[in-house]
Formats: sequence, structure tokens, C-alpha cells
Amino acid sequence: MTIATATKKTGSTRKYITLDDGTDFRKIAEAMTKAGFKMNHATARNQLMLAMEKLFSDIGKQLNVKLNKTQISGMLHSQEVHNALADILYMAVNDSPKESKDSE
Repeated sequence: MTIATATKKTGSTRKYITLDDGTDFRKIAEAMTKAGFKMNHATARNQLMLAMEKLFSDIGKQLNVKLNKTQISGMLHSQEVHNALADILYMAVNDSPKESKDSE
């Protein structure tokens, strides 16, 4: 995973995430559209953020920790959280058993 930086005209720097192969939300949206789910890059990002919000909320409930919208929003925008989630998803994909074509 690569964290690239972009500088706005105002001089402030924004970070955005791409996978090591250069995949970003635009490429994800293109792949989803080709798979029959019409999507643009903003929708791809929003879907990820909604899923993460639900994940954080559910984890909080499981741990009996009350998380308010501000706390969840802070986690959603934390670079460390995104990095950790990327590592977790990478491990989950690589450690999961591959489906064989016979099971289809």
C-alpha cells in the first residue's frame, strides 16, 4: 500500500491511499461498474467509509464502549487506522483458503 500526497492550490497537503499496484477508488469504481454495479469513485469511497463506520460501531458495542459520531469520525479519518485496516485486510485475503473451481 502506498500513501501518496497531493497539494491543493492553497498549499495544504492531502493524503490519499492507493494499493501498491496503483489501485485507487477510481480503479475500484471501474472494476465494480464492469462487474455490473454502476459506481463512481466517490461512491466507492463512501461505501468504504460507511462499512468502516458500521465496523467501528459494532466493535464498540462488542467491547461495551460507547462511541459517539465524533469519535467514530476521528477514527475514520485517522491515517493510522487506515494503515492498520489495510494490513488486516491484506492478511485476511492472503491467509484465507482459496476457492477451487470445483466448488462453483
